[in-house]
Amino acid sequence: MIRQCHRLAAFTFILLCFCCRTPAETVVCRLPGINGREANAARAHRFLPANTSDISKAVIYVENTPDGLYFHSNYVTPGAKNPTKILTTDSSEFRRIFVSIVYGSKSTYEEQETALAEFKRHVHILLDRSMFTEGGYPLVDVGDARYVAVVDGASGKFDIGPVDRLDRTSPPPILMSRVLGCCLFGIPPHLAGQYQKALEARPFDRKDVRLLSLVRDSGTKSAINESVSLKAANLGDSKGPITNLAQIESVLRAASGTTVVLVSHVEGTNFVIRDAAQKLVSSMPIDSVRALASKYNVELIDLGCETAQQLTLKNLGIGVTTKFNTVDAVRALDRALAKSANYGDFFQAITSENLRVVVDQGFMRGWPLCADVYAKAQNRPIWVKLARIFVSFRQSHVSTYWIPNDAAPIEIRADI
Repeated sequence: MIRQCHRLAAFTFILLCFCCRTPAETVVCRLPGINGREANAARAHRFLPANTSDISKAVIYVENTPDGLYFHSNYVTPGAKNPTKILTTDSSEFRRIFVSIVYGSKSTYEEQETALAEFKRHVHILLDRSMFTEGGYPLVDVGDARYVAVVDGASGKFDIGPVDRLDRTSPPPILMSRVLGCCLFGIPPHLAGQYQKALEARPFDRKDVRLLSLVRDSGTKSAINESVSLKAANLGDSKGPITNLAQIESVLRAASGTTVVLVSHVEGTNFVIRDAAQKLVSSMPIDSVRALASKYNVELIDLGCETAQQLTLKNLGIGVTTKFNTVDAVRALDRALAKSANYGDFFQAITSENLRVVVDQGFMRGWPLCADVYAKAQNRPIWVKLARIFVSFRQSHVSTYWIPNDAAPIEIRADI
């Protein structure tokens, strides 16, 4: 039963409530409900407050479905009898969806500006757990909304909120929550508590750590030599500087059963070695190095500084308030070796007040632990990724952790 249909240019929505739709359609409904979406509506009503026609008091629940994203608000457009519900495959920008929630198919520029101002200042967004990718990133760009929380629609429980956000050089912003210390965060945000337990359960044996640097510059070499622990742990090739996979294999074979921290520059999917004049000496696939570590039972922590990206941003006039190059990485590792008993300690030592380190849920599923290092940009409200840390754990023992999204415990392989 079609009540009203319009096709718009700027905000393209087909207003339907009871009909089939093509993949490109968006259903905007102000009837009591969208046909077949009773279960979605029931979950939304577990969290939504009383209906309102005050934009500043709008609350929107969102969950992911096989047919698209389901938005259910408590906002009643003046003249309508019911709050707005939306089912859409357009997940590009929450702000666009919000304008349709408030005004429907037609709105003036001034009305849009009013709605978006309230969206930023007051509107509450409740994201169901289903609204995050396997890697922990949100399925919709929440824009500049200040209040975003995560809920569990299935159980009717409020998970966490408001969550922290990290605006990057390109949208969408990362939605995250603090895991440990000042600056270690996790995505998706509602699993941060699980990450803390998992990281603290993984031992970090400082006496068992070796260092392998693929960096040629004098500053990094000096930083290593200034640290008694790193100088003693430093690996190398007696035949000369490391320039190829065969040499790395020889070093990792000799370091079997230990933890090796590899420091390098990263460009794309390769570790790269450049001389003092920045001329390319060698390039090695990152996956090949990690495969060698696994072959020789080495717990590999590879810390790659993304120099190419930093140069690109510098050319665009984007600087950072806190640098994190290979020299800084070595000094952070020196701190970590001095006081880390587990991986929770290790990542707290790597971070600082002006950096954000963000881990995702991969390591809870048996993947390598991935942590991105961000610094705040100068004169811009964004954060810039400077480095990435991967930890490929040894496959010696099995620990079990629970991920709330899953129906069963996940086995985590770790050396314990």
